[in-house]
Amino acid sequence: MNPDFARVAAWRDGLASARKQLFQAYLARPAAKTLLTGLSRLSDQTLKEIWTAHALPARATLVAVGGYGRGELYPQSDVDVLILFDDDLSEDERARFEPLIALLWDVGLPIGHSMRSLSECLAESAQDITIQTNLLESRWLAGNRALLRRMQDALNEQIDPAAFFQAKHLEQKVRHGRHADVALLLEPNLKESPGGLRDVQTLIWVARAAHLADSLPGLAHTALLGKAEARAASAELNFLAHLRIRLHLLTNRREDRLLFEFQERIAQGMGISGLESRRAS
Repeated sequence: MNPDFARVAAWRDGLASARKQLFQAYLARPAAKTLLTGLSRLSDQTLKEIWTAHALPARATLVAVGGYGRGELYPQSDVDVLILFDDDLSEDERARFEPLIALLWDVGLPIGHSMRSLSECLAESAQDITIQTNLLESRWLAGNRALLRRMQDALNEQIDPAAFFQAKHLEQKVRHGRHADVALLLEPNLKESPGGLRDVQTLIWVARAAHLADSLPGLAHTALLGKAEARAASAELNFLAHLRIRLHLLTNRREDRLLFEFQERIAQGMGISGLESRRAS
């Protein structure tokens, strides 16, 4: 057997086995945060091992972004990463990262990736609020840590909290408009519908951009939320997380719509029984 093939097979089998164990542990004793952080750490470990096993340029770093950067990875979510280069990295050196992406798919990681130089990253962030938001939650995985700190420092200088708020508010209004139909509310998108996960994330992104807080409890410390409000919001957020986890496990795909065909089975899985006059869902 080819040694490289054997190593890829070992990574793939180890990742699949560990994911299965995490899912079984969740179903036996549901704890949303434990599963989300467990899946994130498992991906961290795999990515670091693969990065270290390859002779990659020293003036580059592997960065977790988006929800993965937050350390929250749902069962069927993309593992979003940024390969960040120093500006003077040659084209030949950049090309050495391309086979790495294919290998990550081969081991079973659903990678969502971008490859940018530091200046490219900051230029695109200034033009695109989605990129700026993803970078706001960037987290070091492997490689040149100082390069990531340079990017984060420059990003902090670049972000105008008031402009960021206005852009996210407009983005939210457009998103709510797409999901406001009554039929869609009966089968809500757990991530995108009004009151869904994206709304909570938007609140925290705006607070983080303004250097106020990076969590619901943190917002309570700043008095932007009352303590009771923060506790209630955290409980509802945890409920949404359980729903999304179970939806991903039930469908075995990245599905965020709580369609009628799934509602009954998810309710029953959460110990909710139907009555003569009321379905479990």
